[in-house]
Amino acid sequence: GGLEPEAITPFPGGIRRVVARQYIGSIRTLFGDKAAAVARPPADPQLLGLETIAATTLATPPAFVDQYEISARDVASAVMFDPVTAAKAVPCTPTGIDDAVCMRKVVESVAPLAWRRPLTETEITRLVNVGLTASTAFGQFEMGVRNVISAVLQSPHFLYITEIGEPDPENPAVRKLTPAELVT
Repeated sequence: GGLEPEAITPFPGGIRRVVARQYIGSIRTLFGDKAAAVARPPADPQLLGLETIAATTLATPPAFVDQYEISARDVASAVMFDPVTAAKAVPCTPTGIDDAVCMRKVVESVAPLAWRRPLTETEITRLVNVGLTASTAFGQFEMGVRNVISAVLQSPHFLYITEIGEPDPENPAVRKLTPAELVT
């Protein structure tokens, strides 16, 4: 006889913080090299020698939250500073600083990719309102877009990977990853 394979116990799933290389890779995929060059996520602690175990197990310290905010603002500024990248982030021509239709197109072009899933109507409305509030306050549509991008990148939906799944209809004791979780 041959060797018996060891029983594999899969990780139970849950929610884990993206590690720095995933964060920067996501920024590069979303906005390109110039934006990725200014992304500065916090350094990853290790647990049992691995960043991913620490990202799953350890709480996110307040200093990390501050660093993610700074990084998100820098990335959003880099996106809007580069005309080519800005044109990709803003797939429309705003008719004014309060163009809700164009701001919605911005949200719909950026957020689902960043959050790795479709958005609810409530989430879209909130992000459009973030953008319109900023564009009105600063008198520039681009400042609204910058705030939308920053908000999207600071969201737990971007900073954390969810692997909770849903009950398997054939075996409710087992959970299967959703299509969006599998794509992630």
